[in-house]
Amino acid sequence: MLLSVATLSIVSMDLALACIYRRRAVSHHTWTSFFIVFLATALGLVSVEILSSWSALMFSGTPRRVLFIIFDGLKKADGTFMMVFVPIFSAWVVGYPISVKKQAFFFLSALSYLILGVLYILFPQMKIFDQIAYLMVILNLLFVNIVIAKNRRFVENRGIRLVTKSILLTATPLLTVSLVGIVVPFARELMIILCILAIGIVLLIFLFIALSRKDQSSAMHLKKEPTLDDLKQYGITGREFDVILLIREGMTAKEIASRLTISVNTVNNHIANIFSKTGVRSRIDLLNLIQDIW
Repeated sequence: MLLSVATLSIVSMDLALACIYRRRAVSHHTWTSFFIVFLATALGLVSVEILSSWSALMFSGTPRRVLFIIFDGLKKADGTFMMVFVPIFSAWVVGYPISVKKQAFFFLSALSYLILGVLYILFPQMKIFDQIAYLMVILNLLFVNIVIAKNRRFVENRGIRLVTKSILLTATPLLTVSLVGIVVPFARELMIILCILAIGIVLLIFLFIALSRKDQSSAMHLKKEPTLDDLKQYGITGREFDVILLIREGMTAKEIASRLTISVNTVNNHIANIFSKTGVRSRIDLLNLIQDIW
């Protein structure tokens, strides 16, 4: 229970910082909204787990059974949502296309998970229902790990690439250990809470760093407003200057295209021209260059 309380504290801080991050963003990226939904759902799952553990200690007999049905039902409902949301959101973040068939598969898997959960609540002596449901969660998380591992290098945002790498380094060994829960029932909830705690700590560090950088960036912005004349020596056009400003905000090519109402190919052409004119080879080199100027 103490571990669950610690996890609740970490995820609560994650959620608060994520809301602040989104509020401070110059443009509200879609991923930040989904990120907040994920954290809120994780927070709900941990909260219900704490209430479930507390009721098991405080009550016995019929009241304990009733509370078990309520709290376990809430956990299964929360888990059902996560079974669909987490893989689709993770794939979207790293740019992995999820076909309609795969989306349908996740929805069917989540429905199967919910049915197994209800059957276990109704027939708690049938441990096989809970075992299969837990195995489905492990397979779901395994898919997420594989997708992130294969596609994270294509993510343009350096901060998100770093977070996905940290999550992989943290979650992979925990996922391996979580296999113990298939044969050891009491370890199942513990393994899930440990995974949420570990990922929560990684996200907390990322959000602290991201917010501190935004504060530094804001301070620099107050000191000097970037202008097109600053890049006059490179022959940068007005549209290329707009693209540079959005790259500076950490936007992807797709987000820049949406912001400027142009195609992604046009954005990529602008970026290629900017690289050629400034003599840089990557976004990082470009950011270092303009940081020295601004």
